[in-house]
Amino acid sequence: MINYSCDVYTPFYQYRHRLYESFVASSVLLGLQIIPAVIFNLSILLVIWKTPTLQSPSYLFLFNLAVSDLAIAIVGSPSVIFNLMSHVYELDHQLICISVYSCCVLSSIFSSVSFLTITAATVDRYLALKLHLSYAARVTTFRVVGVCGFMWLFCIAISSLLIVSIQLYCLIVFPTLLFCLSLMVFCYCKILIVIRHHHKQIQCQLNPSQVKEPPLQNMSRFKKSTYNILLVFALSILLYSPVVIGLLALVFNENVFMNGLRFFVLVFPFVFMNSTLNPLLYCWRLTDIRQALKQKWRQLCCRNS
Repeated sequence: MINYSCDVYTPFYQYRHRLYESFVASSVLLGLQIIPAVIFNLSILLVIWKTPTLQSPSYLFLFNLAVSDLAIAIVGSPSVIFNLMSHVYELDHQLICISVYSCCVLSSIFSSVSFLTITAATVDRYLALKLHLSYAARVTTFRVVGVCGFMWLFCIAISSLLIVSIQLYCLIVFPTLLFCLSLMVFCYCKILIVIRHHHKQIQCQLNPSQVKEPPLQNMSRFKKSTYNILLVFALSILLYSPVVIGLLALVFNENVFMNGLRFFVLVFPFVFMNSTLNPLLYCWRLTDIRQALKQKWRQLCCRNS
């Protein structure tokens, strides 16, 4: 049997009486997100699954992202709520430690899958630009499904290290995080260079009739899809920032330790808000998703009537 040690989490247990209101408020915020997140992500998953035209490599990455968001809503959020309320009802300390490790492992799996999926989607957009005509032959749905499956296995294996050694987990996660960030920066820089070169070519055309319409439409569509992935990534950074600020306050400023604990507990639900806001972002930015959802709702209403 594993001997769980909660040294890192001891302050939350030690000051549980003073953090009572924060635990309750955070649990309520998390609970309010569950039903919308389940409905929104299930809608995205079903519409991609039932619409053949949406079963392309880029939309498969979106499908994988929606799966991780759905898992957060169904498994991640309830586990965190249980952990927070276990402090409120003062359950056994060993049980709280087990729930802490469960929350950490589950949260790590789902957030890691989301981050790797965003990275893979960014690389996919770069390959679409780099490979051009050979893109469809090289980036197939079968290979994308294989990549998504590998990401889940990799994240489960790495997150399980939290039970064995936090130091070993950090030793693997931090270099992976830096590599993914560097890879995304590289891809976006390359994409930006090509887009700017494309605009210069258009402006230098002496005869406007020589500009072919299909490439322009494809480039416009490509830029929009790339921008959408960047928005998803920016939203993740925005929602994770309060938690990172709370952690930094706890580590480097002892004068605001108690307020830092309260702040961290209260902003933690923002991390899980991704699972609710991402589907709304897809519907706002992706015309194909929006139109397919409208069509499915109309068919459903017609059947019920």
